[in-house]
Amino acid sequence: MARQNPLQISVVMPNRNGAAYLEQAIRSVLSAGERAKIEYIVVDGDSTDDSVDIITKYSDRMTWWISETDRGQYDAINKGFNRASGDVLAWLNSDDIYFPWTLATVASIFNDLPEVHWLTTASPGALDADGPAPRFRTVPGYSAEAFFEGRYVPANDTASYGAIQQESTFFRRSLWERAGARLDCSYELAADFELWSRFFQHAELYCVDTPLAAYRYRKDQRGADVDRYMGEVSRCLNERHSQGAIPALRRWTRRLPRRLPLIGQRLATAFGYSGREIVYVDGRWIDRTSRFY
Repeated sequence: MARQNPLQISVVMPNRNGAAYLEQAIRSVLSAGERAKIEYIVVDGDSTDDSVDIITKYSDRMTWWISETDRGQYDAINKGFNRASGDVLAWLNSDDIYFPWTLATVASIFNDLPEVHWLTTASPGALDADGPAPRFRTVPGYSAEAFFEGRYVPANDTASYGAIQQESTFFRRSLWERAGARLDCSYELAADFELWSRFFQHAELYCVDTPLAAYRYRKDQRGADVDRYMGEVSRCLNERHSQGAIPALRRWTRRLPRRLPLIGQRLATAFGYSGREIVYVDGRWIDRTSRFY
């Protein structure tokens, strides 16, 4: 995967009073960074626990860090990205983790495939609060149409694929700049979702089967307020949602039995989604179209 001029990945980690999991998160970035060229930035929101002591312990391996009062998580991330200089950008919250192969995989894909402007995984991982090992689920694909029809939101519904995992999402600086170069802090819980809505207006989202990160579930985390999160998601989609008969027909075809008769299969394919996926074949990454519904 080595390149003469490897691109640099800037990873921003926001934190406030996250000492319980912070060291594990930091070590996951540093471990992944041993196989890629990274710029690592930590933005602490004036923590009152042991966070600063933990950050200081690893500060010689960070590009830049600061601890000061801010206006919340997304303000901290914006602050970090304003300091970043990498070709590819991402943020990892201080209770989540990368895998040892994550950043090398991401760098290799962006190096080999200039048409890829943003990338995520089709195998998002999750950790319990004190779980020793992640578990994984599978997303069939990613599509702008599916996104604006509300398919990538958490819901106990056959029409939902689950959220686009922020921890596993990486994007070129050029896309970030075209989309406004900021997270919208008026969204207190779903600014990532709102950012994806702007990204989709400029570029297709590519996915790779390789797991890239794990999100940690905790009872006291901000994202546990599902109603509030869904309110912000609805606000975003209401501003950009496309109306018409096709979304309703897609929902109907998705409810058909798995083993459809020939006509049903054709209907499902005709009104399905088209996305982009990346696979490793014969020693190189290639991109191809995927169909799903």
